[in-house]
Amino acid sequence: MKKSAKRFAGAVALALSVNAMAAGPFDGLYQSAANEKSFFMVQQNAGQLLVANYYALKTDGTIAIYYDRFTAKPPELLIWDAYMGPLKGDTATVTGLVINMMCDATFDISFDATTLTAKLVKIVQTTVGKTQGTPCAQLIPVGTSTSAKRIF
Repeated sequence: MKKSAKRFAGAVALALSVNAMAAGPFDGLYQSAANEKSFFMVQQNAGQLLVANYYALKTDGTIAIYYDRFTAKPPELLIWDAYMGPLKGDTATVTGLVINMMCDATFDISFDATTLTAKLVKIVQTTVGKTQGTPCAQLIPVGTSTSAKRIF
């Protein structure tokens, strides 16, 4: 085997071993108890937790989305927010952008056998939020809490 082929085989073996991830005990999809159109996708890698929140926001019909030459004015916008942070035991503190990148939010997340509970502990304007005067703490007050049940 040529030296370059050996290096390539070694690099592939190393990449496969480094990128292997075991499923965490909280990995899964959770549905909001308050809104059936809101879901939390949870993924754990070692001591890090990624939580993606997918939800629908009602619109007043004036928001336009442009698709090439076509325009749609949906009754709801489907939104993704993602948060990441350290996991210790069954709790995590995760940070990410909310309200269409207008606010930076930190949540305490806790888990039990079938439930995820998220409590907002900090929210501040991003640079974009400041330029648009987004009242982050009024839109989602610190202390706001939500829960979701694991569906798989």
